[in-house]
Amino acid sequence: MKTKLFLALCLVMIIVSACSNNNDEPANRVDPKDVKAKSASFPASAYDSWVFVNLENGDTAIRKDVNEWEYHQLIVENGKYKRNADGSLAYEVTKTVKAGTPNEPKTWHLAFHVYDVRTNGGEAMITKETMLDKVKLTDLTSGTYEADKDIFIVVDMAGMQKNLMGYSKGQANLVLGKWLTSVGMPPKRTLSDKVFVVKFKDGSYALLKFNDYLDDTGKQKMIKFDYKLIKKNA
Repeated sequence: MKTKLFLALCLVMIIVSACSNNNDEPANRVDPKDVKAKSASFPASAYDSWVFVNLENGDTAIRKDVNEWEYHQLIVENGKYKRNADGSLAYEVTKTVKAGTPNEPKTWHLAFHVYDVRTNGGEAMITKETMLDKVKLTDLTSGTYEADKDIFIVVDMAGMQKNLMGYSKGQANLVLGKWLTSVGMPPKRTLSDKVFVVKFKDGSYALLKFNDYLDDTGKQKMIKFDYKLIKKNA
């Protein structure tokens, strides 16, 4: 009888422990409402570079894209672009450039390529809120997060008139990329009014509210956002 009781107690302890680990312990986390918001503003990168951002101290660093590059020549048949079975434009790879030595800063949270965004091994989601101070502690663990994905990123547009473009075999977070949508040519851009959340590997979170994609003159591309960096309690 004592043996059965002991085994039952052990089972309960295991279940409780598992539930605690899967809950991402919101009770042990700083409340977003108690974190002071900060602001970030910097020029958008050139097409062959990234701007790395340290949300801890606000530092930014520009680095060249050192991923492998591919040059894609669009295929034209009978005066029209050839398309694949899935509807995508068909192309042939005319040149590749080998990846270079990694050059990322020692500490960074987000990186921006023009208006593309990637995380330092994090995941992102969009909330229903439009103000940083409206995001609750429970919101951090109640949504569905998505990690960065492998994509082709435009890095060389010199041959665009000849249907030749250079692409980096890089990564970006497609959820964070929704902070700014673009339609048509010339592009008509729309800024999202939602708050984004990024979950990092160390258990910290960042709330992001993007404010603008141009400078005050409306001519230079900029990245402007308010944010809160929410650290995990020790």
